Amino acid sequence: MNTFDRLLLGSVAGVVLLSAAVAIANAAPLEPVASRIVSAPLQSDLVAETAHGAAMRDLGRSRPTDRVDLAVVLRYRNEAQLDGLLAAQAVPTSPLHNHFLSAAQFRAAFAPSVQAHAATIVLLERAGFTVTQTFANRTIIDVRAPAPVVERYFRTEIHRVLAGGALHYANARPAYIPVELRGLVDSVVGFDNIEHFKPAYRFAPVSLRGLESPDAKIGKPLKGPDGAFGPLAFAQGYNFPVQHQIPGKPNGTTFDGSGRHAGIVIPADPSDQDLSVFLNFFKVKRTGTTTRVPVDGGPHNPSSPAQVEAALDYETIAGVAPGANIVIYEPATFDNKGTLDGYNTAVSANVADTLNSSFGACETSGIFDVQAMTHVIKQGSAQGQIFHASTGDGGVVSPGCNPPVRSVQAPAVIPFVTAIGGTTLNVDNHGNYISEIYWNNTSGAGGGGVSVVFPLPSYQKPVKNIVTTGRNIPDVSLVGDPFTGEDVVLNGSFIGVGLGGTSLSSPLFGGCIVEVEQVMGKRIASLNSTLYKNFVAKGYGSGKTVFAHDVIGGSQFDILKPGPGYDLATGIGSLDCFTGGTALL
Repeated sequence: MNTFDRLLLGSVAGVVLLSAAVAIANAAPLEPVASRIVSAPLQSDLVAETAHGAAMRDLGRSRPTDRVDLAVVLRYRNEAQLDGLLAAQAVPTSPLHNHFLSAAQFRAAFAPSVQAHAATIVLLERAGFTVTQTFANRTIIDVRAPAPVVERYFRTEIHRVLAGGALHYANARPAYIPVELRGLVDSVVGFDNIEHFKPAYRFAPVSLRGLESPDAKIGKPLKGPDGAFGPLAFAQGYNFPVQHQIPGKPNGTTFDGSGRHAGIVIPADPSDQDLSVFLNFFKVKRTGTTTRVPVDGGPHNPSSPAQVEAALDYETIAGVAPGANIVIYEPATFDNKGTLDGYNTAVSANVADTLNSSFGACETSGIFDVQAMTHVIKQGSAQGQIFHASTGDGGVVSPGCNPPVRSVQAPAVIPFVTAIGGTTLNVDNHGNYISEIYWNNTSGAGGGGVSVVFPLPSYQKPVKNIVTTGRNIPDVSLVGDPFTGEDVVLNGSFIGVGLGGTSLSSPLFGGCIVEVEQVMGKRIASLNSTLYKNFVAKGYGSGKTVFAHDVIGGSQFDILKPGPGYDLATGIGSLDCFTGGTALL
């Protein structure tokens, strides 16, 4: 038995040894919520906007028969040691570097205890709640109760609201953790069921049909019938490992993501038939599998904007990483509880190596419980799962801020998530990289900025041009401009225009990462920390050895000014996925 296994036996002694082994990290536990408020109201008078820009109208107090669904998030044990482990995993000289927990090891060392989990259930049921779902990692308990029960137990007030033409509920007063749950519960999510999250895709304002669509030597055609790009432009343009032969293997055997699992969280179910039309047109032979995991009953509205996003995510990853197994976690809705449960389902199972989020909401709007999301993502990070998310398509303005103010988007801003911005990509007729600029034109702009919620993480401190007041995003960028976007199939046919946004950038990054992990034969250790450390040490490469592209051109958007080195417009820039992926990650 090796040292790492001995440290993680799950006994009290094992936790003490783990604490000593990671003491070098000097990590502090998360501070409790001082007021024990678990959910602030959307706005005092319930007149606000959702992420989709739809006004909300208060219809008065909920009826006694109205049901409210909540996700009760339990506290971890030994959280200071967990933070220390996460920090140590990012230190190359640490014995815990490149060692990740299994789901069972996490449960043994850090998950809420069996007793605490059971006690919380007893207290909730005694208060009038019905448990609707539990998870293997004992981190979340989903419950349901009539609105009056929720109001009495959490000292809040639930109203019926009209949002986006549909009836929802929302808390009109702050909610508080009851005294009997303090010490057991970290946060509670779901006091409103409004779909706050917005997919980060954009259409090209005009059709690209009729533009030149030349053949290419490898992976032709370069473009689809609408004139937008296919997988070749991205795989060749960013030098994905799929374009490289595996040494010692038969001709044509490349690093296509085989053996890795790319995860997607989206409240929709993309079509296998659409994927088949897409892959057949672009002559991509897929060998990976698809697994669908319904969450909270699965997606309820297959015709929602999330369906477009699902098609983009699914076809993008399958197109550039055809050997990867894709796992789609499908929450019922795009509300806070559904999204959180989607993440926790993926983390509890620990199957997906990467997890894509092509959506987001304003970090300061009060509609996104970043504490609960960060809580769950920390477990995934300790297991070596990589979370990557779109920074948004509105430059310095994120969906859901009311009134619109300079802001950044969650979950991309969470320090354990890799934030992916957007560029405009220029390739030649064979898909080879020519140049890139920051995406900022009539179709939208890549999101970026500085967090006012999360302080500057240690991994960004050594980087030149970093703003020191908070977490800076993006970390890296890939193509997001729909004018240089993807030709996507929806409902059996190509959609007629280019589709882009940072909803394209993020799944492209996921395809890159599963292939880099195949090259390395393992999960990547603490991606953000590793990326910035190696970037500071190695830079962009030199001569013909390119690690990343420094994106210095493009129009400025407020504080998002593209320039040499790191900037808030495109982060480090775009990766050369094969050379840079193996050198910087």
